[in-house]
Amino acid sequence: MRNTLLHHPVKWQFAHLFVSIAMNLLKKQLFAVLILPFLVACGGKGDEIRIEGEFKHLNQSSFYIYSTNNVINGLDTIRVENGKFTYHKPCTNQATLMLIFPNLYEQPIFVEPGAQIKIKGDVSNLREMEVKGTRENKLMTTFRKQSAHVSPPEAVALAEEFINENPASLASIYLLSKYFIKTSNPDYRKIDGLLKKMVEKQPGNTAVEQLQQQIKVLKRSTVGTKLSAFVAKDVDGKKITQKLINKGIAIVTTWSDDHPESKEMQKQLRKLHEKYGKRLQLLSVSLDASQKKCKEAIQRDSIAWTNVCEEKMFDSPILKTLGLMALPDNLVLVNGRVVAHALPFNELEKEIERHLQDKNV
Repeated sequence: MRNTLLHHPVKWQFAHLFVSIAMNLLKKQLFAVLILPFLVACGGKGDEIRIEGEFKHLNQSSFYIYSTNNVINGLDTIRVENGKFTYHKPCTNQATLMLIFPNLYEQPIFVEPGAQIKIKGDVSNLREMEVKGTRENKLMTTFRKQSAHVSPPEAVALAEEFINENPASLASIYLLSKYFIKTSNPDYRKIDGLLKKMVEKQPGNTAVEQLQQQIKVLKRSTVGTKLSAFVAKDVDGKKITQKLINKGIAIVTTWSDDHPESKEMQKQLRKLHEKYGKRLQLLSVSLDASQKKCKEAIQRDSIAWTNVCEEKMFDSPILKTLGLMALPDNLVLVNGRVVAHALPFNELEKEIERHLQDKNV
């Protein structure tokens, strides 16, 4: 089953790597996912929001927080001292902020003018985290605890129940993305049905309208669809288009130097690259915040094929065009048509070998 960011194990030894990310990221926001264009933002002068956090089994570290529409200019760094932090910003509307932990675990924080948000948790069990201060946070905390110890299918069922009962909630936007869109095989009929209820209860909400538009784009990565056109530059500044991977057999993957699982997939892909050579086309999209950092990893790990690093992490245009939403994520293409999406490596290798044996490819 596909691993999303929220299911990645807590590995606090990677915390120091994220300090370098904060130093380099001055342009766009970090995500989990897809949700960046959909967050309802606050901005400008007005009432101030205040967020206080307290975590057990954590001394010093750095968290990151972002929003859209310049509520937070790019990515803010939150310094944690003795397990505690305080963060405040001007806010005049409801908003969804994303708190990013050093292991890439993401936590939505729902704020409104004058909100006093308090977060308490244990870094060894982030799913039991308490977020208080608004009705939205109370709803999300209740859902998170309910879904913490159930199977993935049961969690999806709980998310569907939540959205049906709370279609006007900002939390529903987040849960629709996490449990229904960011999956290996999205059920767009169900997604459209849930989204319709949200549109009815949130008329004029630009976040929901943008979500509708994004879903139209994401449907392009459904198995059987033709590869969407794109233009990008690789890490050496060379212009590339979909022509790079629209003939024969190709794999598109996402990775980051700070994400062990995605790095391991790149190492496995290197073996396939050495084995099959030009019979297999590869394109990797780095979610690192710094192209310099990406290039150093490419050289160190001998990733000798085309790599794109737009320094926008999950907000990279090429990701949205191709419908890639997780870390790691992948598409398998045959003659420019999607034949598989989000496969674990052992299945990915079998899929490639199967198509390489096809004399018609």
